[in-house]
Amino acid sequence: MSNIFLLGRRHKQPKDIRQNPVRLFMNIVLGMIIIAGIIYIVFEFVIKPNIVINEVIISYEETSVPISDEIYTLADNFQGISFSAAAPRSLEAAFSGLEEILNAEISRSLSGKLSIVLSPRIPVCIIKNSNTSSQKSLDYHPVDADGVVYSASEKYINYFRMKVPVIEVASIEFLTGFRDKVPKNLLSSAYLLLSLQELDIDLFNLITKVKYDNNSSHNNASAFLRISESEIEFQLSHDLELQPFYDTIKSVVGISDSWKKKYSRIAVHNDAAICRL
Repeated sequence: MSNIFLLGRRHKQPKDIRQNPVRLFMNIVLGMIIIAGIIYIVFEFVIKPNIVINEVIISYEETSVPISDEIYTLADNFQGISFSAAAPRSLEAAFSGLEEILNAEISRSLSGKLSIVLSPRIPVCIIKNSNTSSQKSLDYHPVDADGVVYSASEKYINYFRMKVPVIEVASIEFLTGFRDKVPKNLLSSAYLLLSLQELDIDLFNLITKVKYDNNSSHNNASAFLRISESEIEFQLSHDLELQPFYDTIKSVVGISDSWKKKYSRIAVHNDAAICRL
């Protein structure tokens, strides 16, 4: 009987040994879950409500576009709010009403710092009503890469007026609202002028104004250049490419001393340049 009993104990002992590590592991996991739950509750309901946003940093992503007063005012509203209230997605939605901003990325830290990184909407041109001599930003309207006319702040418009072509329109009545698109040939002219700017900034700087006559039958844009004492109007065909336009201007600049009239008009096409004196 004694031997049988001892053999029975030796048979159960390995099973108990195998069960103890599993129980130990389960107890450790359960303990970690309880501790994590306590930490979450303390952080969510005790620490976070007592953290206050005390610093707001605004910047543009890889650009030097000036930050408008409207954006600063909006950011000032975030100063002093709690960490819980500074949820990035809800704050990012606050910038959706600004048409000059494509999107905003917001991050927060437990130190109370709120970082706002903005992606600006880069215009390809600015259109201006040529019937007014006012220099107010309200008379200028930026146009994006898709040809959509949108609204923007004064700082934004004044900055890009120095960066992209400004195209005057004889009548702005064809735009019934900021969400309307400009005609395709006006947009193509803007891209043409941007390409000229990248190719030869000195020739681009000769342009005194660009005008789009949407009251005419052709509805084409014209670039006016001051060469020597003459003002020369280059009428642009709707499908004009960069190289013919560039070559025409270069040839005209090369013979600038021979210009006799104060004003001349040249119709530029891909295959020829017709001078109308």
